[in-house]
Amino acid sequence: MEEKFRDIVSLIERNKGLVKIPAFGNSLSDTTIQQIEIELGIVLPPSFKWWLRNYGPGRIGEEAIYGAFQNDSEMDLFHDIVYVNTIKHTSNDLPPHFIEFCSGSLNCSFWFDTRFTNENNELKIYRSNDGEVYADSFLNFIKKRIRANSLYRKSPEYLSLENTYRRVKRYIDENPDLVDTYDRRNAVTRDIITETERQLHAKLPPSYIWWLENYSGASIGDLEIYGILIESWEDSITNELVYHNTGELKMKSYNSSQFVICSSSLDGDFYFDTRTFDTTGEMPVFSERYSKKVADNFIQFIDRYFILCLEGADSFNKMIGWI
Repeated sequence: MEEKFRDIVSLIERNKGLVKIPAFGNSLSDTTIQQIEIELGIVLPPSFKWWLRNYGPGRIGEEAIYGAFQNDSEMDLFHDIVYVNTIKHTSNDLPPHFIEFCSGSLNCSFWFDTRFTNENNELKIYRSNDGEVYADSFLNFIKKRIRANSLYRKSPEYLSLENTYRRVKRYIDENPDLVDTYDRRNAVTRDIITETERQLHAKLPPSYIWWLENYSGASIGDLEIYGILIESWEDSITNELVYHNTGELKMKSYNSSQFVICSSSLDGDFYFDTRTFDTTGEMPVFSERYSKKVADNFIQFIDRYFILCLEGADSFNKMIGWI
């Protein structure tokens, strides 16, 4: 493998939580790539063909890189490079010399300019929101987008609750092997939440209430999130929020202002402290083992946990560096 490709593979390995793509070397066949070129009426640049052959369609952060799909689901079609460009060229939404291959969450797309190639047969890449050249090859585009998305994770926009909720829902939908959520029919009602708050002598923060109403409890990798189980109450009592915290309080592991919301066999308990709520009612999440705050609120905690799992981190201790 050429060094320039090895560098990309290494970059992706270092950013597993940011880049969601198929396993290396197991994507589109040369026959499929040739068919894409025939249908688009172009020769794709060598670096993009290498990507399709070894990775294929996927995501960098919130941005979708197109490919070709075997089924015709609506979601897949909107990330199929032939389908997208056929529709846009037919409707005159995209000049015929541009080929769109990536779209983002901020109404920004990226296009190959097929009019000119350089000495390596690479195509310049343009960005839709300003019409300027963004990169001189697909590999440089990948490097820039990984860096940009990595920086974006630290921005106020990324950290906004609205975007965090959206990411968490997408993580759950896209990672069924990692997540075991309860049947949505078992998610709790407001009346049950109110009764739970009465028994805990505390108001639950909005992002945790959202989780209870949508998923109740769940396990994400090694992390067990305590919920309020409706069915088989007697059999599932050890996972029920009030019971668990009543037990912990009786053993005096926590003071009366703290209640545990989830636990990991590797990293111990995580809890709220009801003395630390903000003006919106949100509470930070603390680690009992590390004696530190690990997130500003519950949904940020879940978002960060997903990132650690997808990056292959073996400990929550990395979260400490984010605070």
